[in-house]
Amino acid sequence: MSHIAFMDWVDAMKGVTPNLPGCSRLEKLPSEILSQILEHVTTPDTTHKSQYMADRLPGSISNNLLILAFTNFSTVNPNAQTQKTSLFSCLLTSRRVFEVALLLTYRCPKVGNFDKFLDVLSRRSQYQHLVRSLDLSATRPAASLMYLPNCLASTSGLKRLSVPLDAFKPRGTARNIFFGLPQLESIEITDRYRDDRDLILTAGEFEGLSDTTMSSITTLSLTEVLFGDCLIHILPRCPNLRILDLKRCSFDAQDLSALHPDARLTQLILEECQGLNGDEITQFITNHLAVTTTLEVLNLGRLHTGHGPSLQTENVTTILEKVPASLRSLDLGGSRMSVSHIPLLQRLGTQLEELGLGHCLAMEDIEEILLGSQYDLSETAIDTPANKDTPTNPQLATLATAVSATQLQQRIRSLSLKNKATKTLKPTIRHLDLRNSPGIPVDELRLCLLFGAQSLPLHRIELQNCVTRDARELIRVCAAVGWKVEWVGRRIWIERKA
Repeated sequence: MSHIAFMDWVDAMKGVTPNLPGCSRLEKLPSEILSQILEHVTTPDTTHKSQYMADRLPGSISNNLLILAFTNFSTVNPNAQTQKTSLFSCLLTSRRVFEVALLLTYRCPKVGNFDKFLDVLSRRSQYQHLVRSLDLSATRPAASLMYLPNCLASTSGLKRLSVPLDAFKPRGTARNIFFGLPQLESIEITDRYRDDRDLILTAGEFEGLSDTTMSSITTLSLTEVLFGDCLIHILPRCPNLRILDLKRCSFDAQDLSALHPDARLTQLILEECQGLNGDEITQFITNHLAVTTTLEVLNLGRLHTGHGPSLQTENVTTILEKVPASLRSLDLGGSRMSVSHIPLLQRLGTQLEELGLGHCLAMEDIEEILLGSQYDLSETAIDTPANKDTPTNPQLATLATAVSATQLQQRIRSLSLKNKATKTLKPTIRHLDLRNSPGIPVDELRLCLLFGAQSLPLHRIELQNCVTRDARELIRVCAAVGWKVEWVGRRIWIERKA
């Protein structure tokens, strides 16, 4: 697509008769099409989050920028924000565009000042019913949130709400949000900006509720929240619950067992939770009706107690044996795994799209998981010298990379299909998370069979953070085999080039 400078466009428009109001081609478009066009500049709905691994990756940067960061770090802004979009200019374009843009603007308003937002709603009551999502998680100071109940009462169409924990300080707010808003479907509570660690959400907030009082929410997210024993009062009253995110929280596995028997979770996120007993969480995952048939995303990454990982080898075995056929994303990062899990993971690999692995698996074990069910890997071994150092000379490093690429191609060509009477299903894994699989150096990656086309549809592999020297080598290795490196902050992953 060709582009012209703004002033060239101005010169080209001189002498052109302007369209009458409402008569331009854009304004004549049906509202449905015009709305889809304007959605490209709409503020993203931050209350709607996906828990699939691929969707939780930060925005990537190009390889050239990565190399630049290594050579001249001061030229790169690590906190650079993506270009912000806004519909305010569309509101001023014409009456026709205003009508469509207004609906999108207030559907998920970006609230910088809660007091001003309330003032607008009070002066323009016709806007109140337009609000569908409200993200107040970054609202400061918390004192302004004392008027939150008034706001919720006026926004009758609100479906998704994200608020800081401080919003629940006024007594009765928690009960009103959970059980007094029948149209509300999603609640996200965060614990940002709090210096004190006092309990705010307590069981006392829900005392006196009748047995027939139920909540309409389908999504509940509590991130780094101290909530005492309130879950035991909330979960049994959520028959429509589908997504439960308790990331980095501390609670008892018995609280999960209180889930309403009609709840059918599709996503369960327990990443980095503390104090969970491995046997109890295994018992819940393999037996509770809320998770045994409908789970699509199960994140048990880095569960830990004061004595180490919550999930031991026997726990992982039980979970792998009984996960539902609906599961598409499984994260067992941080758990204790062994080679005995390889057959179970091979079987699950034909239904999973994302897989996060734990400790105690070597690269040959990971190759066996993704390729061993179809290919004979016994003839692909290559002896590599121990403690191999990367050449510091650029020319020698390039030569070493070329040799490694040749060795890798030899390994890939030596792969042969197993001769079986029954046809084996091909793995469907597209995203592999190895951040919690220590002991996989770049030297092993340079000869990894997963780089070959035989591992398709595998597209992305997340790795542990590495030092600059290893990262430079990783860039060379990946470039030689048709992959690329992406790195944002402390997250590093490699992707297959299209």
